[in-house]
Amino acid sequence: MSENLEVKNDWFSKLKANKGLFIGSIIIGLGLLTAVGYFAYIKFYWEPTNEESKTAGWKAEKYLEIDSLNLALNGKPGDFEGLLTVAADYEGYVGGDRAKYEIGLALRDQGKYQEALDYFSQVQFEDVMIGTFAIGAQGDCYSELNQLGEALTKYEEAYKRKPNEFSTPYFMMKAAAIHEENGDFSKALELYKTIKEEYEKSNAALNIDKFIARAENS
Repeated sequence: MSENLEVKNDWFSKLKANKGLFIGSIIIGLGLLTAVGYFAYIKFYWEPTNEESKTAGWKAEKYLEIDSLNLALNGKPGDFEGLLTVAADYEGYVGGDRAKYEIGLALRDQGKYQEALDYFSQVQFEDVMIGTFAIGAQGDCYSELNQLGEALTKYEEAYKRKPNEFSTPYFMMKAAAIHEENGDFSKALELYKTIKEEYEKSNAALNIDKFIARAENS
């Protein structure tokens, strides 16, 4: 009896001593399973679906380019899916984000500025041009809604994001126009001079002296 008790106690002692190691092994095992599952999901599901998403809206984009906005948005049954469907079907993928941006452009061009803002605000692109123009497009909508403070904020965000010869002076000009509308010609002048001095090869710089003279004389 006492011998059995000693064996049992010895077993419990060993179990207690190895409890931490046992639990640690389980945690490591679960972690490995999670990692393997995650990489399998990325490799065999997310990546193929992401690639598929990039071309899902190509027909709708063609109609967007020729200003057939209703067809671009809603598609044509039996022929192609519209951007609204692509955005919903590929939520969280590159193609879905691009569709949301393009929906925003279509709605903006239809004069539906608040609806356009709702779509623009949902997308974030690492791409320098598309990402910057998505921000700037929000400025356009706010400007049309006569919310000049919000418009200026978005234009400033756009021209400060990853400076380059194209989008930076383009949105500086838009910000300067808001400053002029607000009667703040000194801030407009500062932007015009920056374009002249730092972005002299840009299209915005072609007639910049005219804008500088106007701001100086206002």
